[in-house]
Amino acid sequence: AIIIDREGSLPIHHYCANGNSANLRVLKKLLILEARSVSKTNDMMKTPLMLAVETGKPLKMLECLFKLDTVVASISDIDGNFPLHYAGRPEYLQNNFLTKLMAAYPEALLQQNVRGETPFILAVSMNAPISILREMLYRYPRSARIADSGGFYPISLLWNSW
Repeated sequence: AIIIDREGSLPIHHYCANGNSANLRVLKKLLILEARSVSKTNDMMKTPLMLAVETGKPLKMLECLFKLDTVVASISDIDGNFPLHYAGRPEYLQNNFLTKLMAAYPEALLQQNVRGETPFILAVSMNAPISILREMLYRYPRSARIADSGGFYPISLLWNSW
């Protein structure tokens, strides 16, 4: 039996948020025990992939979670964030991971979280490399014309960061 803690988290949630990501054997064993846990959410509506992306885990870990069930790209957390909201790191371009994530749920590029931020706005505010911004704009050019809840557009955030 899989044990769920009082926050609704499974062991895989804890491992993806806090575990030693250099050792994928633990993750693979957790997935063998309960393969469906990859798409389970905790009380904050976070999947293991979301926790891994949020905490900047290595690409190998993200790919391991994503390839089991690509539906996880379409699951938002309680704040309206999708995994794509945190995918502005340069290493996510390797192995076309960012492209695969966008292809699995392209609508996430236009989704605003509770602060009105789209993945593109967050990528701009996190000073993501131009290659990431280009990839996001190529997929959904309209994302450049969506303001956050403060009324700021990505172009104004870019301008102010220089």
